[in-house]
Amino acid sequence: MKTKRKQGGKLFYIAVAVIAGALTIVTVLALLTPAAYLLIPKTDAKGEEVYSPAADGEVLRLHILANSDSERDLAVKLAVRDAVLAYERENSALFGTETASAAENALLSDGSGLLSAVRTALRGQGAEYDAQLMLGEFDFPDREYAGKLYPAGRYRALRILLGRGEGQNWWCIMFPPLCIINDAGPGAGAAAEDPTETAGEACFHPVRFESFFLKLWNYIIGGNINESEA
Repeated sequence: MKTKRKQGGKLFYIAVAVIAGALTIVTVLALLTPAAYLLIPKTDAKGEEVYSPAADGEVLRLHILANSDSERDLAVKLAVRDAVLAYERENSALFGTETASAAENALLSDGSGLLSAVRTALRGQGAEYDAQLMLGEFDFPDREYAGKLYPAGRYRALRILLGRGEGQNWWCIMFPPLCIINDAGPGAGAAAEDPTETAGEACFHPVRFESFFLKLWNYIIGGNINESEA
């Protein structure tokens, strides 16, 4: 009796497939095309968000390079960093612009003031070298800042070169003014010498479609439709 009931059920499913198959073949083919893929931003193991200019807007990075990796030069770099952040904080009205381009224009119009603050910090540390301020587009590796991953690439930045500029660097986001918002003392920013940070990249993940007709076909040829037998 149980076998007859199961055979009758199979004939019913076959009839349904024949009637409905012609009406759904176009839809099924469309679902199987490569267009049925989603572009999903990939994050690292921590699930950090990945920066996107389109979604987050343009940024202006601050990049300070030490003269060398000597303990003394690295201390000078941190002193310059503190001076730059203090200058930005004291001139928040000047740098409180609405776009990264406007922030660059503010720097161009007031660059001498910032350079003066940097040189004052150098003299205060007894450094015998000067500093250069460069505003432009530079290559950066993958970096995480304020819970967001900034993928490797070219970014607009204010680069402050101390002496030979051959030492470790310190960086933050100057616009939006995350440098002063997230300033946490000597540990703020991201160290360029850290090789453990991973890339944020976009990858394609296929969308899996559950199809009644695919299940039905599997049942017809193999009798498996995940049904419970009473």
